[in-house]
Amino acid sequence: MLLNSFSRIISVVVLSAIILSGCATSVGNRATFENTKFVIGETDKQTVASVLGLPSEVSRSDNLFLWGYPESPKLSGLIIAVPTAPDVVSTYAIDLTEESGLTQSQMVYGFDEAGILRKVSDQRSNKE
Repeated sequence: MLLNSFSRIISVVVLSAIILSGCATSVGNRATFENTKFVIGETDKQTVASVLGLPSEVSRSDNLFLWGYPESPKLSGLIIAVPTAPDVVSTYAIDLTEESGLTQSQMVYGFDEAGILRKVSDQRSNKE
């Protein structure tokens, strides 16, 4: 009985570690902005996400979905997995951002309804 309970605890810990490590590697810049080559009117959201990772900030303006990326990755939130019953793991999301909008972004990519890149704004030098 004790071995079975210990086995379940180990399984939950391993599962939690896998979930958390998957989250940690999916958000943040995977490449530098200078090493990216996106074509307005051709590049889609999936390509940007595969090159840069998920955006740290998301907004909508002028009929565009805006994805914002900081110069370097930052922690914007956590997802915590907690075992709440022998076979149940509950997850809790914690948002660590204080401001809304794209105030911390250095590069902003705008996509249309179809997910095609329509605008790139470089906030590092305030040019588009």
